[in-house]
Amino acid sequence: MSIQSFLNVEKSNHIYYEKVETADTSTAIIFLHGLCGSRRQWHKQYKDLSKKHTLYFIDLLGFGFSAKPDIPYTLQTHVEALHTFIQKHVKEKSIILIGHSFGAIVSLAYLQKYPKEINKTFLLSLPYFLSSKEAMSHLKANYKPQYFVVDSWFLKLTCKVWCHYGGPITRKINPYIYKNLPKEVASDGSLHTYNSYITSLYNVIYNQDIKSLLTRNISKKIFLLHANNDKLAPFSNIKILSENYNLPLHVIKNGTHEFPFNGENDAYRLLSKLLKI
Repeated sequence: MSIQSFLNVEKSNHIYYEKVETADTSTAIIFLHGLCGSRRQWHKQYKDLSKKHTLYFIDLLGFGFSAKPDIPYTLQTHVEALHTFIQKHVKEKSIILIGHSFGAIVSLAYLQKYPKEINKTFLLSLPYFLSSKEAMSHLKANYKPQYFVVDSWFLKLTCKVWCHYGGPITRKINPYIYKNLPKEVASDGSLHTYNSYITSLYNVIYNQDIKSLLTRNISKKIFLLHANNDKLAPFSNIKILSENYNLPLHVIKNGTHEFPFNGENDAYRLLSKLLKI
């Protein structure tokens, strides 16, 4: 997509996506990225799943090459944008959602609102916190640089200069700054606006209410995949959530928050196996 066409969809609700299919199948898998991520965060190996499923790698509203309307980005905003996308583009009868971090919350909320549409939901690195205060304090202590998780004039200025005006230059520089991330992930990390980032952060992650999204009629459709060394989404909280709601928890040993796109500890192999459940 060109820069010009990218700007042309700013005021729409357009969702940019990549579709992969190699066989005639009735099942679709939709991949939802984390905050500041994009469809390209998923390791190329995941495309092998197209042998038995139709795959949709999407950029959530406000991120990647999707539209970035000037609106408050609430959990409901993301759910409805995803619903519109599914109604318009996904023709398969059975749908599986795979969400990472921020995308995991969106996946869970979608399942809760539209349970009949979804067959299974895999929540990877779900950032579950007991309160908004805990969420803020935890991310401030563990996310570097810290100013990315605090609403301030400095973040607003940085985001406007680096993300909005930096454009193609920023995308080329990012991989050299964030060397711990795959190049594609680092490059797309600035494809958002200050508004789409900060309101998504506060409305979806900080002011979350995961418990209200968990009901008996959907619990059997949920699978948790979490790394025991996850510093951003505490493993201890996920373990409690799993036990309290009887949700199957599959532990990625010695993995980190980024295990879905770093190929750590056979994460792809585990997910492939679970998809057969």
